Amino acid sequence: MGSLLLQQIPLALGIIMSPLAVVAVVAVLFSERARINSIAYLIGWYLGIVVALAGSYVILTALQVHQRTHPPLWVPIIHLVLGATLLAGAWFVYSRSRRGVQAMAAAVVPGDVVAAAPQLPKMLQSV
Repeated sequence: MGSLLLQQIPLALGIIMSPLAVVAVVAVLFSERARINSIAYLIGWYLGIVVALAGSYVILTALQVHQRTHPPLWVPIIHLVLGATLLAGAWFVYSRSRRGVQAMAAAVVPGDVVAAAPQLPKMLQSV
């Protein structure tokens, strides 16, 4: 059980140090009711981390996942599916950005360049 908790430390650090969280904090601090929003964000952030770690702990304990010399068959299959999904997502993002660059290169009028340029999400435009 203790080793299972130690294995979740990288997951917790990955959640805590996410750049998306930093962007959200900046957006919350520049909102109209910054004090109330920041307290709500902080509570939600901690609850989210606790729920994510507790949920993964419960699931991994229920599946009786522990260190073995040979993992069960479903572990490499999940790795393969996750890897294929991440590769497909990377290809989608790459092809979408490539189309945007080609549209910007083909633009003649400055208005076309602005229309083809990537836009920030509305939450970040106010920052």
